[in-house]
Amino acid sequence: MKSTDHFKSVCWKRLIFLSACSWFGFCSDARAELRAWSGSAELSTVGSPENNVLWNFRPGLGLKWEPSFSLFPHWSLGLEGRIRADSQSEFSLSGRQFDARVDRAVLQWIGSEASLSAGWQKFTWGDSAFLDGVDVLNARDLTEPVYSDDELLKIAVPSVSLQYLAGNTVFQAVIVVQPGRSPVPTEAAGVNVNAPEPLRPGDVYEFGLKAGGLLKNGWDINGYLASHQERIPQAVLVPNPLGLSVRLYEPRVFTLGITATQSAGDVVVRSEMAFHFNRALPEFGLAQEATANQMVGHVTADFTLFSDLILTGEIWAEKWSEASSDSFKNTSSLLGARLQKPLWSQRVDTSLGFLTSAAVNESLLTAGFTWKFLDAWQWNLDAYRVQTSKGHSLARRQLKNLINSTLKFQF
Repeated sequence: MKSTDHFKSVCWKRLIFLSACSWFGFCSDARAELRAWSGSAELSTVGSPENNVLWNFRPGLGLKWEPSFSLFPHWSLGLEGRIRADSQSEFSLSGRQFDARVDRAVLQWIGSEASLSAGWQKFTWGDSAFLDGVDVLNARDLTEPVYSDDELLKIAVPSVSLQYLAGNTVFQAVIVVQPGRSPVPTEAAGVNVNAPEPLRPGDVYEFGLKAGGLLKNGWDINGYLASHQERIPQAVLVPNPLGLSVRLYEPRVFTLGITATQSAGDVVVRSEMAFHFNRALPEFGLAQEATANQMVGHVTADFTLFSDLILTGEIWAEKWSEASSDSFKNTSSLLGARLQKPLWSQRVDTSLGFLTSAAVNESLLTAGFTWKFLDAWQWNLDAYRVQTSKGHSLARRQLKNLINSTLKFQF
């Protein structure tokens, strides 16, 4: 009996020892992967003549960690977030002087032809998110008029994504759980904005499907289908004893879209068309909720000329099913051109762009300068000049005259 107990004791000790070794080995692998992180510290300044602000300082810190454990070679984890302070909180239209948010927290499995990811994610579909394209799976922070990068305006959402890649074919299915309404300013045109109503249980779920591939003639074509909440809320005036206030309306929208890209030598053509059904009319000051259908088209052509000079031409047009009014134009179009030129062994990048309507009653002038120096440092300077009026497409996106400067250190 003692021999049997001794044997069991030895077996348990060996099992515990082997388990401890395995756990130590796993932790060693995990600890080794702790180095798979990076970050950036930045100091931004924002000048806005419209807000009577010359120097609005915004220090920020971003961190990214992407470990992959050797014991689970098909699995990886991605974490990315940022924090930012604001010397003049009223400029961001949210009242927040300190902001912290998660841009990505994703657990991902990658196989030979398929991948599955779950967590807080951002999705980039199509080519013209700024102009009502098919990139509708992420809401934007409408209180933040500063960032020129659309990815920084996006809000990461809890979601599950399944993607299948085989040869020249791609298929992606996304299910999103919206945590709430889009952040909006507390005031619009001098009228108080009521807090958005919470989403009903059936409205928190959104979905998107993408399917396409590369054809033999060189065209890369993708089709999109999505059911989602309205991304640009409608402002409905509500009378009350103290005057007027604004109630925001964000109906369920159904989107169908297609993108097509073709490359031939030094020319790349990108096109996108989207049909949005049951969108909120972007007309300010309505007395009651109103919806309409919208069709949007966008074509861009990039020409690479001598010495890496890139010339881009674009045209964008939209048409709504409802007739125009004084505060809303149901048919509009924009024409644009952009020059981009890298200099000094790709360390300096310069750009100049111009977007205008056919009637020349609204325009957007942009200029950019990026300088990468000392391997880890980067300085960005962006300027925007907007000319528009109530009811036009650029006005609906709350664009402002801005001068942004950012000094960033990556580590």
